[in-house]
Amino acid sequence: MPLESLRPRDIAPEYRSPYGVRLQTPEAQRLAGLDAFPWNDASAQAVLAASDWYSPETEQRYGSWGPRARRYPAPTVTMDAATARERVVAVAAR
Repeated sequence: MPLESLRPRDIAPEYRSPYGVRLQTPEAQRLAGLDAFPWNDASAQAVLAASDWYSPETEQRYGSWGPRARRYPAPTVTMDAATARERVVAVAAR
């Protein structure tokens, strides 16, 4: 399953950054373990269902910032240090 949420989005097609990142580790290896729930589901970002994020009850309970972000468990995938470093850079670059 492709990890669409981690793929770059072209939000400003007229702008091209002069910077880039070249990674050595294959994407499948680098992003292993992030292709399953809850990591691959944008609606699982918070402790509440996405449909309730902006309800009056949620604002009253959590304030204007909305519900707390979900604390994801650490993926159970093991990888070498180089792959782990590239994983952090790839997710941050996204």
